[in-house]
Amino acid sequence: MTAAIVVGLVAVVVVLWVVTRNSARMKKEARDDLKREMEALPSRDIMDLVREEAAETGVAEIPGADGVEIPVRLKVWHRDAAVRAACPDRALLSFVLAEGVAPERAREDDLRLHFEGYVPAPEPEPSVTAVEPAEEDAAESDPA
Repeated sequence: MTAAIVVGLVAVVVVLWVVTRNSARMKKEARDDLKREMEALPSRDIMDLVREEAAETGVAEIPGADGVEIPVRLKVWHRDAAVRAACPDRALLSFVLAEGVAPERAREDDLRLHFEGYVPAPEPEPSVTAVEPAEEDAAESDPA
């Protein structure tokens, strides 16, 4: 009986060792495959993506932002989606640069998308509701 237990334990250890070894080998093969695939892919720079999106959206052709960096134009393009949606014709869109800001130093807050006749929707006023104290609370605080 003791021999059967020892043989069983040895068998379990051998199975665990084989499974662990096989798992490690498979992980190494997967890492090597991934490494080969990554090396085969062309490296892309973030600016490649920016230029690609600029070409798709056409922000470089919108007047009013000569000298402003393309990433800044794209941020404003996405931020001012309401202006784009309200504009009846894309040809009417233009960028407006804040006064006194050099185009090469412009940031997102210095530039806005605009078209003639656009009136921005008013900002909603925050709703403040006055809360009246309950009558019980008022009675408790009244010493009379």
